[in-house]
Formats: sequence, structure tokens, C-alpha cells
Amino acid sequence: ASLFLSFYEKCFQIKLLYYLILLFSCSFGLFFDLWGVHLSFSDRLNLASTTPGDMRSLTFFASRFCLLVSFISSLSFGIREAQEIIYDGGFKNHFSNTVWEYLESLTYVFVFASSLLTGLGIVASNIFNSLALLFAWITLLAHIRGFKAVGSLLKKLLRIFSDMKIYMAIQIIVLIGFALSFKVLLPGHEAWENWYAFLSVFRMMTGDVDEEAFITSHNSDVTWKKTTTSIAHGLYVTYTLGIVIVMLNMLFY
Repeated sequence: ASLFLSFYEKCFQIKLLYYLILLFSCSFGLFFDLWGVHLSFSDRLNLASTTPGDMRSLTFFASRFCLLVSFISSLSFGIREAQEIIYDGGFKNHFSNTVWEYLESLTYVFVFASSLLTGLGIVASNIFNSLALLFAWITLLAHIRGFKAVGSLLKKLLRIFSDMKIYMAIQIIVLIGFALSFKVLLPGHEAWENWYAFLSVFRMMTGDVDEEAFITSHNSDVTWKKTTTSIAHGLYVTYTLGIVIVMLNMLFY
């Protein structure tokens, strides 16, 4: 048993080391790439002909080296993940264990796409870069959960999220209701256009309130504008009492 435990710990440490290589190569590669983010692909290639001591040239080569490492690492992890899926008997069996399996697979896909698109100078790479860094750092938790102290905290965190499912469903329903209410009450206002209505209501929940969002943008009689503004303020007070005060305090019971 001790030999098996020692072998397991060694494999865990090796996998963690390889993942740290992927994580930091991706992070530094995208960080160094920011130095030339406003350059076109042809201009970036021309950096190769600049003097070796030029800072932009050094950051360009450092970025491409790190991105190459992250590209190879993500490809390697992706192949290993595909082998595990086959060994487990398909997607259903492989992804039925924990949420970490989903995070790991998505991380390898985003890092692979990010490294490739950034290396090719594709404009849309910034979207994949953002997702790659976010998922890569969060997935680090999956690789360090083997440590006893970290693993116990992560279990508690997942249990909290699991217990909050019903609460979040109720909160989303209330948020949608108030967002649509503000949207039809104050039509044409920038704060309540399209999906911004949901974002504005969410910002209200955090205390970020724009008073101008409660004033109608339509030119009409003064009485109607005052009435509309008063109703909007009444909805805001109701939302604040219902969500920020009452529902958030429910989490402590």
C-alpha cells in the first residue's frame, strides 16, 4: 500500500509540474504578446529583422516561445484526455465524476485555440485568450486538490455552490422580472436596451446605481415623466429590499 501511495504521489507531482508549465507558458506568452497587440501580423513578423537588443523584438520572441510551449503542452494534455475518455468507455462515463473533468477539457481546448490563433495573429484571439487564462488558472485548483488542506476547502466550496442552486434559480427569476419591468417602463433608455437591462439590474444588486437610468428619455408632459420616474424609484426600492436585504440574508439561514 505504501509503494502504491508513493507511486500515486509521484504521478500527482509530475502531472502538476507539467500543468504548471502549461499555465505559466500560456500566461507569459499572452502577457508578452500585449506589447505588440496593436501591430498587424505582417508587422509582427517584421520584428524578426529588428536588432536583437530591441525590447519589442525580445518580447515578440519570448511570446512566441511561450506560446509554442503552451501549444505543445495543451495538445499533449488533450491527447491524454482523449485517451482517458476512450479508456473510460465514452464521454458519459468520463464526465460523470466531478466538475473538474469538464474544466480540464475546456481548458486544454481554449489554451490550444488561444496559442494557435495568437501565434497566427488572428484578431478574434483576444476572446480565446481571455477564456484560456480564466479556465487555466481555475483548473489549477483541480490539479492541487490532491493536497489535503486544499482538497477539503474545495469540497466545502462545491457543497456551497450545490446548496445554492435553488436560491440562484429564485434570484434569476426575480432579476428577469425586474429587468423586463424596467425595460418596458423606461423604453429607449440606454441602460435598459436589449440585454443591458439584465446587466443594469445586476449592477443594482451590487450597489452600483445610476440615477439617470430611472428618468425617462421620452419628451412628453411633465406630469407623466414625474409619474414614470416615481414608479421607477419605487421599483428600485422594492428590488433593493427584496434582493439585497431579504434574499441575501436568506443565505445565513
